Amino acid sequence: MSGAFFIYPVVNGARVPPKTAGAVVGQSGADFLKGDLQGTECAGTGGALNGTPAGKLALSLRPAASGGSFTSTPLTASFPFNALDLHWTAAVPEGASLSAEVRFSDDGANWEDWQPVRVDEDEAPDFALRSGNGETYGELVFTNKARYFQYRLDLKANSTGQSPDIYRVTGSYIDAKGYHESIISPGRIIDGMEAMVEPPPAGADPAVISRAQWGADESLMTWMPEYTPPKKIIIHHTDTPNNDPDPAATVRSIYYDQAVIRGWGDIGYNYLVDSEGHIYDGRKGGDGVIGGHAYGWNAGSIGIAAMGDFDSGDITPAMSSALVTLMSAKSNLYHINPQGNDYFVHYVNGAAVGGNPPNYLGHRDALATVCPGQYLYARLPSLRTAAARDYETFPVYGAIRWKWETVLNKAPGDPLNAEYDVPGGRAQNFTSGAIFWNSTTGGTYWIKGGIKQKYDSLGGIGGFLGWPVSDEYQVAWGSEQDFTGGRIYWSAATGAGSVNGGILARYLESGGPSSFGFPLGDEHDVPGYSGSRESDFQFSRIYWDATRGTIRLYGGILAEFLGYGGTVAFGPPLVEEHDIPGVPSGRQSDFANARIYWLPAIGARSVYGAIYAKYASLGGPA
Repeated sequence: MSGAFFIYPVVNGARVPPKTAGAVVGQSGADFLKGDLQGTECAGTGGALNGTPAGKLALSLRPAASGGSFTSTPLTASFPFNALDLHWTAAVPEGASLSAEVRFSDDGANWEDWQPVRVDEDEAPDFALRSGNGETYGELVFTNKARYFQYRLDLKANSTGQSPDIYRVTGSYIDAKGYHESIISPGRIIDGMEAMVEPPPAGADPAVISRAQWGADESLMTWMPEYTPPKKIIIHHTDTPNNDPDPAATVRSIYYDQAVIRGWGDIGYNYLVDSEGHIYDGRKGGDGVIGGHAYGWNAGSIGIAAMGDFDSGDITPAMSSALVTLMSAKSNLYHINPQGNDYFVHYVNGAAVGGNPPNYLGHRDALATVCPGQYLYARLPSLRTAAARDYETFPVYGAIRWKWETVLNKAPGDPLNAEYDVPGGRAQNFTSGAIFWNSTTGGTYWIKGGIKQKYDSLGGIGGFLGWPVSDEYQVAWGSEQDFTGGRIYWSAATGAGSVNGGILARYLESGGPSSFGFPLGDEHDVPGYSGSRESDFQFSRIYWDATRGTIRLYGGILAEFLGYGGTVAFGPPLVEEHDIPGVPSGRQSDFANARIYWLPAIGARSVYGAIYAKYASLGGPA
């Protein structure tokens, strides 16, 4: 990184930017008589301005003069400053003109060159008052450090000889570098902005220097956030010095000027980008907050300001890269096609006007201004092309993007649609499954393949299985995924099947797939036996009812049971398989209508009906 940056004091191990201070020096009426009047005079006016009585002293052209100038006496600030907003109250007839310049001095003897004061009324919130015959604000003019300033006005009459009348000129000066604080020495500089801020680690979204990091005084913030989904991105320049050695101080200056001096209550831009490629968080409120950067176009647009004057020079490669990163991230977040021309409604004098402007605009595309400067404006086509390379037709962002990109390395494939609401969270579909985000737990889970097909067939999140609580994982010779209401198992031999409730508890207690095999389907009702449930597995079957709980059948007894028609013939099992009393190695299972015996020598045999009743009365196998 190049350039010199102020070292800010360390508090609790963190660099703390200085507080921003501001004050005003104003001139009106007879004050103008103290300056250098060239073709101008200070006399009573014949009209009124905003309720000002006729006859009030004003600065204007001398009678019959077509043009003239006024240079103020040197004006002294109460503390050193780095930026000045020159603003004035004047009546400017149609066809007449009024322009201003300022210059600065640190000692009152040696003066910097004159700098023009530009005016851009369109860079404002929609609620801001336009100047008309009221207050006109110039854009900030910057210096490194000054204690004195002068202003110079150039007046021109219209074709009928009408002169501008200037009633008051105010210099609102700002110290955003801490000159007014005893805790900082302006001579202490180092190479590298890291002395002031450390951007957060990179992720799916670009690293952004927070308001706290660049030193926003939140006590100045009085503009309550309002929101609307953005459809356009509007690019500005701040008309500040290029390759700024202390861009954070410039951001603080712009903030103070717009929040306090102009009375907006906050900075108007949503984001600012400096020549080194750092991105600053602007207007408070986060994504979707309505800014104040393009009068009549603010609702539905994101205002990004490139820091510098790009009517006089080009943007740096680092700034270009940061602009592309930021714009493509916001395009993906709000589905703004960088090369599109989507329908948009803006307002002219309060009237709605619809059209299809480019989705990425320069400020001059929306309103009559040179902003963002000829060089940056010429870069817009290439910025659109570069951002389009990173644009996803269906955006992926937030926790789902983190899972998709960082954890899964995009294994779910390309997104098939935009993120959508599900009960209790959000989800997004990909070519290989879906990713779900739980708003309560913050968990993100990928469901795919046969398990997802089974999950969807059982009602998904709205079904009895509910939310996933794990990703799919390997078990035995297949895979498994856990949900709040049960589990789904899959193997190549069996496909997918769900297990839940008491049967799941018994299944897991007895070893799961390694003991029972994989489920052959889903748990279901036992035909003809209300309240009874059963699940089939590769090597066994489990029955459940509220009275007896779970009972497992397996091996030869299960085969005999199924060979006779299962519960249709024998009814459900009544107890667990157990030893035959008095018969070594013998096993038996009792059913509602039968009993099945098993011996190693003869296998399984069933006894039922009247024969079973007689057999049992005679002592059975014993």
